[in-house]
Amino acid sequence: MKNILGVIVVSLIFCMVESGWAAEMRIRLGESVRVGDTTVMCDDRSVGNAPVIISDCQYWDKYDKRCLFEKRTVSAGGIECVEECQHWDAYEKNCEYPTKCTNYPDQNLFVRTTCELFDPYEHVCRKIKETRINDKSPRN
Repeated sequence: MKNILGVIVVSLIFCMVESGWAAEMRIRLGESVRVGDTTVMCDDRSVGNAPVIISDCQYWDKYDKRCLFEKRTVSAGGIECVEECQHWDAYEKNCEYPTKCTNYPDQNLFVRTTCELFDPYEHVCRKIKETRINDKSPRN
């Protein structure tokens, strides 16, 4: 649904720019707008379990004054999961293996994927580990 909405909005913007007429439309949750034969509705069925994401710079380039990698703390249903760079290449200044959080709102849990065995010569993860994070997980 979100992909279709994105395609429609991008198409509308492209058509307006091509025709020399451009406008910005902002709609709120529950509102809709009709352009020609197309109706765009702002509808979020996941309200209540929608994750909140807070980003923070994990690796900062002090010379170029820019963030090279952002870690993300994802919160939903009273639980948190952190996506961060687990294996950083300082020479190339890039993240070779970022952890990943998958949210399962119906079960009120996250699954965090990390690299248990990283090959520094091939720059690949040889063995992943998945950890359940829920409201019953032990706290540090």
